Amino acid sequence: MRNKKKLTMYNRVYFVYPGLGKTTLAQKNPKILDVETKIFKDQSLAQFIGRKDYPNYRGVPVDKQNPEWPNNLYKFVRNSAQFKDVLVLVPKKDGYDLLDKLGITDYTFIMPAPERLGQLRLDYINRSDDEQYINQNLGARYKEVLDYATGTGKEIIFVRPGEYLEDVIKL
Repeated sequence: MRNKKKLTMYNRVYFVYPGLGKTTLAQKNPKILDVETKIFKDQSLAQFIGRKDYPNYRGVPVDKQNPEWPNNLYKFVRNSAQFKDVLVLVPKKDGYDLLDKLGITDYTFIMPAPERLGQLRLDYINRSDDEQYINQNLGARYKEVLDYATGTGKEIIFVRPGEYLEDVIKL
């Protein structure tokens, strides 16, 4: 059995707001585990666990919940700790619950600065996100996540115009 220290051995854990380059950075650096919780939650996406060639499912509701959810997610992230140094995930309830279950309490939020939201809208459009998803992420969801992050007392790093995740964290 692995000890708790090894279980939480990601050197750094980041909740990264959508559209700031989380997946792009993880594709460039094999030491980063990019967790897309919906792949674990949706039975129709289960075939993509551990792969990077999954379809664009942003804004699409879960088709059929995977009966292994959420244990499949916990197991994957726990077992990946021996191969990865950095864990990145989107700030939402599934991610918060994951870190709680794994006993990970040291993490940072990466958020777009308010003046970065116009560029973020263009980035969403360029990656073919639908208008509902875009409006949700630039409206109420942004405020909700920022309020939550602020309430945790954890560090928040703001990404400024012209920057992406790889510009604000050093690996």
